[in-house]
Amino acid sequence: HDWKKCDKLKKHKEKQRKEKSDSKKDKPDGKQESAHSTFASDSHQEQVRAEFFLDTCASSHMVPSPDLVQNYQSLCGRSVNSSSREEMEISGKGIVVLDCKLEDSSISTVRFNDVLVVPSLDVPLISWSKLSLLGLYFIGKGKLITVYNHDGSVLFHAIRDKSRFIFKILLSNESAFSSY
Repeated sequence: HDWKKCDKLKKHKEKQRKEKSDSKKDKPDGKQESAHSTFASDSHQEQVRAEFFLDTCASSHMVPSPDLVQNYQSLCGRSVNSSSREEMEISGKGIVVLDCKLEDSSISTVRFNDVLVVPSLDVPLISWSKLSLLGLYFIGKGKLITVYNHDGSVLFHAIRDKSRFIFKILLSNESAFSSY
């Protein structure tokens, strides 16, 4: 693949320059994940209809379909390695907004930036290590992991899945807390 002749890359860079200049006005919080808690009427979950997993081994936030991201940007010639060392192509990136259910039945809306679109991925993954690098912290009790923002507010909860390394993120359309 010749990078200098890649039409997708040229179009992408041109679009990126335009979006960058347009978004400087609209981007108060830079590239960090952000969250706010609400009591549900303004739900983003209509757009995201998939299970998301907090993965302790993932190096980046990743989804298998561009339908799961907002502001999709196509990428050329990039890849990531799976845990089995399989090289997986990255087709693009975008933003994912999740409405996560908290223990008190409130909703925490969490925005994940720079989410990679990896078509050969089985399930959407949120990277534990990327969140750690941003200064977020985690407290676990039993099968439940709670992810906290810098200010100590709860961002979301996740329940241990069948794997020891993956936790299912509780979204607003689920009722896992009533089953404890």
